[in-house]
Amino acid sequence: MARERIIIALDPGTTKTCALAVRIGGGAPHVIGAARAASAGIRKGVVSDLKSSAASIAEAAAKACRAAGIRCDRAWLAVSGEQVEGQVTRAKVMPAGAQVRRQDLDACLRAAVEAARLPPGREVLHVLPGEFVLDGQAAVASPLGMACRAMQVDAYLVTAPSAALDNLERSVEAAGLVMEHEVAAALAAAWAATDQAERLAGALVIDIGAAATDFIAFRDGQVALVGCLGIAGAHVTRDVSLGLRVQLGEAERLKREHAAALARLVPASELQLASGERAGRWFLAEIVEARMREIMELVRDRVRAARLRPPLVALTGGEARLAGAADLAQEVFDCPARVGPAPGPQSIGVARDPVWAVALGIARYAAEQDAPPSRKDAGFRPALRWLREWFT
Repeated sequence: MARERIIIALDPGTTKTCALAVRIGGGAPHVIGAARAASAGIRKGVVSDLKSSAASIAEAAAKACRAAGIRCDRAWLAVSGEQVEGQVTRAKVMPAGAQVRRQDLDACLRAAVEAARLPPGREVLHVLPGEFVLDGQAAVASPLGMACRAMQVDAYLVTAPSAALDNLERSVEAAGLVMEHEVAAALAAAWAATDQAERLAGALVIDIGAAATDFIAFRDGQVALVGCLGIAGAHVTRDVSLGLRVQLGEAERLKREHAAALARLVPASELQLASGERAGRWFLAEIVEARMREIMELVRDRVRAARLRPPLVALTGGEARLAGAADLAQEVFDCPARVGPAPGPQSIGVARDPVWAVALGIARYAAEQDAPPSRKDAGFRPALRWLREWFT
């Protein structure tokens, strides 16, 4: 039986840092504490001020631990932003024995990373294998124990700049925590927002935060596309500020309290602005819809360029809270859409809130791992971690 452990799942954003204290062991993760702190020193997933980012992470983690009544210094951290990239790579190896062993799978995925020829300064976050082809015949999902002379795999690599990851780790360490693992925010959002059957069907998950929109698409249960747009909720707020000629703080409030992602959903009424002027609520919603539609259409174009046609869209992140967000996604992608994490064990108020999806997804992802390594462990541990998850 897996040893019980407690971790802090951290989602450091541009405007807020979300932290969950999570007990893992004996099945699904159990959230025992949740907290948020105003974020500073991080912009679009990149540390811009080490001292400020560490302070935000420390505050959120400390609050989550106090809420849970525990002490914990083991952190799992979301990595987001345009610096996170994905690419497909292929490799072929000859198994050493009469049947495929774990060492052969490891060697195959190592070869896949080497074949990608990553530029200097980039590091592998995840090695996500697709199907394996044995002796040029039909593909299989798990070749362990099967006989073959040659084994080929198409793997999907998720990478990020080593310097960016180092600075995130320094922020975590300066906050008094120990970095256990980093998880791509899009992958974490997918683990929160979809179940295995939906990923097998080819779901698309879009996490619209304040400064970045991360997205991930699946094909036959395997990751087929990971990407990020540098356009997100802050752009929506800025558009409202410019369109209504109000300060950013008021624009954010108006967006949250009175806007919608589809203008047709709001009544033709007026709003009282702080200046004393009045503005049409429908006009406010038109401003918001224009930018939200642009974000979703840009994601749609990237998804279609990858020759993917998702049967389901799941929205997470703060902007997913806007009324009509799922309706707009359904219109743009021409398929069913929903908001928030997928149904699962209920926890303290975060189980259905899209703002907590990335942190919750980290908790679910971490629960599937066994004795997770840190980035400082030598060599090719991401591949070994994935092998443990899928081939045991």
